[in-house]
Amino acid sequence: MLLCAFAALSFGADEPAKTEGELRPEPYKSRWLLQTSLYTDHFSTEQQHTNNQKLIGLEWWAADNWILGAASFRNSFDQPSQYLYIGKLWRPLDNYPVMHLKLTWGILHGYKGQYKDKVPFNSDNGIAPLILPSIGLSGKRFTTDLVLFGTAGVLVTIGVLVP
Repeated sequence: MLLCAFAALSFGADEPAKTEGELRPEPYKSRWLLQTSLYTDHFSTEQQHTNNQKLIGLEWWAADNWILGAASFRNSFDQPSQYLYIGKLWRPLDNYPVMHLKLTWGILHGYKGQYKDKVPFNSDNGIAPLILPSIGLSGKRFTTDLVLFGTAGVLVTIGVLVP
């Protein structure tokens, strides 16, 4: 259902029919992505987790598909957290160009106190390295991603692309 909603938003359900070339994303154009979280699910039910991350993120997609980004959110234990990162976006299927794979790596801040050890390599001041893989769909105006955060869970994001 989420994919159908994305397709309607991304390609303009109220617009006249377009040719296949007009529906393709513009992978070689620099642009900004403003995104938020829609859904989070934690794999473990051992502890009480917050599933409303209240994420707001900003990414810059360079013309060569490199990404720079920053996100602010509430972590799994409702602590304010931030993620500063660099990454890369790939479109591996020529016959389905709206699909993309993304890998980001950077610095995570925010897991502190009794939750410090919930993130590998976390320092006493709550800073840890982080790598996040995702798979998503992106058109000319909207994008959505399914992000895997380690063995802890998944996050679904949606965003708007601004030229």
